[in-house]
Amino acid sequence: MSKEQKGKSGSKLVTAITVGALAGAAAVLIDSNTRSKVKGSTTQMKDSVAKVASDVKEDPAGTKDQMMDRVQEATNVLKEAVDGLQSLYDKANDELFDKVSEVKEDTQEVISSAKEAGEDLQEVGSKVKEAKDELTGSDNQSAAENNGAVNNITDRPV
Repeated sequence: MSKEQKGKSGSKLVTAITVGALAGAAAVLIDSNTRSKVKGSTTQMKDSVAKVASDVKEDPAGTKDQMMDRVQEATNVLKEAVDGLQSLYDKANDELFDKVSEVKEDTQEVISSAKEAGEDLQEVGSKVKEAKDELTGSDNQSAAENNGAVNNITDRPV
Protein backbone atom coordinates (compact mmCIF):
# COMPACT_ATOMS: atom_id res chain seq x y z
CA MET A 1 0.00 0.00 0.00
CA SER A 2 1.35 3.44 -0.80
CA LYS A 3 1.57 6.26 1.73
CA GLU A 4 -1.23 8.10 -0.05
CA GLN A 5 -3.57 5.10 0.21
CA LYS A 6 -2.67 4.60 3.88
CA GLY A 7 -3.40 8.26 4.56
CA LYS A 8 -6.80 8.05 2.85
CA SER A 9 -7.78 4.86 4.69
CA GLY A 10 -6.53 6.33 8.00
CA SER A 11 -8.54 9.51 7.53
CA LYS A 12 -11.61 7.46 6.56
CA LEU A 13 -11.22 5.45 9.75
CA VAL A 14 -10.93 8.58 11.90
CA THR A 15 -13.96 10.08 10.15
CA ALA A 16 -15.98 6.89 10.65
CA ILE A 17 -15.04 6.74 14.35
CA THR A 18 -15.95 10.40 14.84
CA VAL A 19 -19.29 10.04 13.06
CA GLY A 20 -20.05 6.90 15.08
CA ALA A 21 -19.21 8.64 18.36
CA LEU A 22 -21.37 11.63 17.49
CA ALA A 23 -24.27 9.40 16.45
CA GLY A 24 -23.95 7.42 19.69
CA ALA A 25 -23.83 10.59 21.78
CA ALA A 26 -26.89 11.98 19.97
CA ALA A 27 -28.80 8.74 20.53
CA VAL A 28 -27.94 8.73 24.24
CA LEU A 29 -28.92 12.37 24.70
CA ILE A 30 -32.43 11.78 23.32
CA ASP A 31 -33.50 10.58 26.80
CA SER A 32 -34.10 13.49 29.21
CA ASN A 33 -32.83 11.54 32.26
CA THR A 34 -29.58 10.77 30.49
CA ARG A 35 -29.22 14.41 29.43
CA SER A 36 -29.64 15.61 33.02
CA LYS A 37 -27.11 13.02 34.29
CA VAL A 38 -24.59 14.04 31.62
CA LYS A 39 -25.15 17.70 32.46
CA GLY A 40 -24.65 17.03 36.20
CA SER A 41 -21.52 14.94 35.60
CA THR A 42 -20.09 17.58 33.30
CA THR A 43 -20.74 20.29 35.88
CA GLN A 44 -19.06 18.23 38.62
CA MET A 45 -16.09 17.53 36.36
CA LYS A 46 -15.78 21.22 35.48
CA ASP A 47 -15.89 22.20 39.17
CA SER A 48 -13.31 19.55 40.06
CA VAL A 49 -10.93 20.67 37.31
CA ALA A 50 -11.41 24.32 38.32
CA LYS A 51 -10.59 23.47 41.95
CA VAL A 52 -7.45 21.57 40.98
CA ALA A 53 -6.39 24.45 38.72
CA SER A 54 -6.89 27.00 41.50
CA ASP A 55 -5.02 24.77 43.98
CA VAL A 56 -2.13 24.47 41.53
CA LYS A 57 -2.07 28.28 41.06
CA GLU A 58 -2.09 28.91 44.81
CA ASP A 59 0.46 26.27 45.86
CA PRO A 60 2.05 24.37 42.96
CA ALA A 61 4.60 22.50 45.13
CA GLY A 62 2.00 21.52 47.74
CA THR A 63 -0.44 20.34 45.09
CA LYS A 64 2.31 18.34 43.42
CA ASP A 65 3.20 16.76 46.77
CA GLN A 66 -0.46 15.94 47.43
CA MET A 67 -0.80 14.34 44.02
CA MET A 68 2.42 12.37 44.53
CA ASP A 69 1.18 11.20 47.94
CA ARG A 70 -2.11 10.07 46.42
CA VAL A 71 -0.32 8.25 43.63
CA GLN A 72 2.05 6.63 46.13
CA GLU A 73 -0.87 5.58 48.35
CA ALA A 74 -2.73 4.13 45.37
CA THR A 75 0.46 2.30 44.35
CA ASN A 76 0.82 0.83 47.83
CA VAL A 77 -2.80 -0.29 47.86
CA LEU A 78 -2.35 -1.93 44.46
CA LYS A 79 0.85 -3.64 45.62
CA GLU A 80 -0.99 -5.02 48.65
CA ALA A 81 -3.80 -6.24 46.41
CA VAL A 82 -1.32 -7.91 44.06
CA ASP A 83 0.47 -9.53 47.01
CA GLY A 84 -2.85 -10.77 48.36
CA LEU A 85 -3.81 -12.17 44.99
CA GLN A 86 -0.40 -13.84 44.64
CA SER A 87 -0.67 -15.49 48.06
CA LEU A 88 -4.21 -16.62 47.25
CA TYR A 89 -2.99 -18.04 43.93
CA ASP A 90 -0.08 -19.80 45.64
CA LYS A 91 -2.37 -21.26 48.31
CA ALA A 92 -4.91 -22.46 45.75
CA ASN A 93 -2.13 -23.85 43.57
CA ASP A 94 -0.58 -25.70 46.52
CA GLU A 95 -3.94 -27.13 47.56
CA LEU A 96 -4.66 -28.17 44.01
CA PHE A 97 -1.23 -29.77 43.69
CA ASP A 98 -1.77 -31.62 46.97
CA LYS A 99 -5.17 -32.88 45.79
CA VAL A 100 -3.72 -33.97 42.45
CA SER A 101 -0.93 -35.80 44.27
CA GLU A 102 -3.47 -37.52 46.54
CA VAL A 103 -5.56 -38.58 43.56
CA LYS A 104 -2.44 -39.87 41.80
CA GLU A 105 -1.41 -41.89 44.87
CA ASP A 106 -4.93 -43.24 45.33
CA THR A 107 -5.06 -44.23 41.67
CA GLN A 108 -1.75 -46.04 41.96
CA GLU A 109 -3.01 -47.88 45.05
CA VAL A 110 -6.20 -48.89 43.23
CA ILE A 111 -4.20 -50.15 40.25
CA SER A 112 -1.87 -52.08 42.53
CA SER A 113 -4.81 -53.59 44.42
CA ALA A 114 -6.48 -54.52 41.15
CA LYS A 115 -3.29 -56.24 39.93
CA GLU A 116 -2.99 -58.12 43.22
CA ALA A 117 -6.65 -59.13 43.03
CA GLY A 118 -6.08 -60.33 39.46
CA GLU A 119 -3.09 -62.40 40.55
CA ASP A 120 -5.06 -63.83 43.47
CA LEU A 121 -7.94 -64.59 41.13
CA GLN A 122 -5.60 -66.42 38.76
CA GLU A 123 -4.23 -68.39 41.69
CA VAL A 124 -7.72 -69.31 42.81
CA GLY A 125 -8.61 -70.23 39.23
CA SER A 126 -5.65 -72.56 38.95
CA LYS A 127 -6.55 -74.15 42.31
CA VAL A 128 -10.12 -74.64 41.10
CA LYS A 129 -8.81 -76.21 37.91
CA GLU A 130 -6.57 -78.52 39.93
CA ALA A 131 -9.53 -79.49 42.10
CA LYS A 132 -11.63 -80.10 39.00
CA ASP A 133 -8.90 -82.21 37.46
CA GLU A 134 -8.63 -84.18 40.70
CA LEU A 135 -12.36 -84.72 40.82
CA THR A 136 -12.77 -85.58 37.18
CA GLY A 137 -9.64 -87.71 37.23
CA SER A 138 -10.80 -89.73 40.27
CA ASP A 139 -14.34 -90.03 38.91
CA ASN A 140 -13.01 -91.21 35.57
CA GLN A 141 -10.68 -93.68 37.31
CA SER A 142 -13.43 -95.22 39.37
CA ALA A 143 -15.70 -95.44 36.33
CA ALA A 144 -12.93 -97.04 34.31
CA GLU A 145 -12.28 -99.51 37.07
CA ASN A 146 -15.97 -100.34 37.23
CA ASN A 147 -16.55 -100.97 33.53
CA GLY A 148 -13.08 -100.71 32.00
CA ALA A 149 -14.19 -98.04 29.49
CA VAL A 150 -11.65 -95.63 28.05
CA ASN A 151 -12.27 -92.19 26.50
CA ASN A 152 -11.09 -92.35 22.92
CA ILE A 153 -10.29 -88.64 22.74
CA THR A 154 -8.07 -88.34 25.81
CA ASP A 155 -7.18 -92.00 26.31
CA ARG A 156 -8.22 -91.57 29.90
CA PRO A 157 -10.46 -93.96 31.73
CA VAL A 158 -14.06 -92.82 31.86
